[in-house]
Amino acid sequence: MNYKLEDIFDIRRFQGLTDSFHRATGIATALLDLDGKILIGSGWQDLCVEFHRKHPQSRAICQQSDTHFNQTLSGEEPYVIYECGHGLIDAAAPVIVEGEHLGNFFTGQFLIKEKDKELRNRFRRQAREYGFDEAAYLRALEEVPVVSEEKIREILAFLVDLSGFIADTCLATLRNRELAAQLEEQVAARTAQLQRSNKELERFAYIASHDLQEPLRKIINFTELLAHRYKGALDEKADRFIDYTVDAARRMSNLINDLLTFSRAGRIDFESQEFDTASALGTVLTDLELKIESAGARVEIGEMPEINFNPTVFMRIMQNLIGNALKFSTEGPLLIRVSAEERAEEWRFCVEDNGIGIEEKNRNKIFEIFQRLHGREIPGTGIGLPLCRRLVERFGGRIWVESEPGTGSRFSFTVPKSIEGVLKHEHATD
Repeated sequence: MNYKLEDIFDIRRFQGLTDSFHRATGIATALLDLDGKILIGSGWQDLCVEFHRKHPQSRAICQQSDTHFNQTLSGEEPYVIYECGHGLIDAAAPVIVEGEHLGNFFTGQFLIKEKDKELRNRFRRQAREYGFDEAAYLRALEEVPVVSEEKIREILAFLVDLSGFIADTCLATLRNRELAAQLEEQVAARTAQLQRSNKELERFAYIASHDLQEPLRKIINFTELLAHRYKGALDEKADRFIDYTVDAARRMSNLINDLLTFSRAGRIDFESQEFDTASALGTVLTDLELKIESAGARVEIGEMPEINFNPTVFMRIMQNLIGNALKFSTEGPLLIRVSAEERAEEWRFCVEDNGIGIEEKNRNKIFEIFQRLHGREIPGTGIGLPLCRRLVERFGGRIWVESEPGTGSRFSFTVPKSIEGVLKHEHATD
């Protein structure tokens, strides 16, 4: 084991526990590593702190006591108790983690007999030997507790239990770290596997869609040629079959084009620049001008900001959301509102309409690829909203919808003010 006690134990939290023990009993405690470093200390007597451990000669005797603990405590005995070189009683129990001795839990700095004349004379001699202020030294002696043998047994039982608790806590910390490391490795491996699978699927979808285009174009061209040359020359049923074929081929072409766009979205570079979203929206509305006029819609644009983002991606998202509002409208006048709201670390954009709305059970479904809620009476391939979600999430944002059937819908998406974090994440997972 390469750990030190302070690396795997909550020192600060345990300090509060030993402080409480001292307030309740008046007994000093400490947790030391094998180098004698005091990790935790509570209630140490002034006799030790202000005198014995300050004078070089008396401090050397204290260090001899520390060394004695480290050499004597091996885990074979539950504790060691002895009288230090200055006449105080000390005890310690080893902290053993997975069979390795990492430190010692100490208590002591008390007396087991009354402070009689003989004892006081001993401490007077020590004061003179080390050059202590004799009166102050003896006053510190009066603060040292006298502990009965029965109380010593109780203290030692507590000491052993507490050392076991420390060891169990350290062992639990080690186990948690090992499990966390294993879990992190598993998550990293699984994430890499999913990323590889996603890239393979994207490439497959792109290649498959691209390769389908050429034969499909021939089908469309020849069926349209067939319809042009032979419409009316065959019976009515044959004309209808030709129309079905042309319509199906065109829908298949639209689907493949959308699938190509969807697969490319996973490979869009994180290129960003400062641009005016109002100007970008103006371009989108120009592209949708005929559809807006056909739907008899009014589009209101609120105050739009300048943002640091990919303008092509922004316009594609807006074109899909506004286009959806135009498609799923009611018979009454259609009103579409586009707005923006600044937040602490992001911009929130909304596209709101008074169209047919969406039932609650379908609000997540509409963002899944090829999931359509309506039949062929409303054109589409079921890729527009999934594409929006893919683009938004790829650039570190979120997209969602709030809606009531018959009232309308409000689609919202967020754009981070800075995509540096998104870039770091992308590079880390490449």
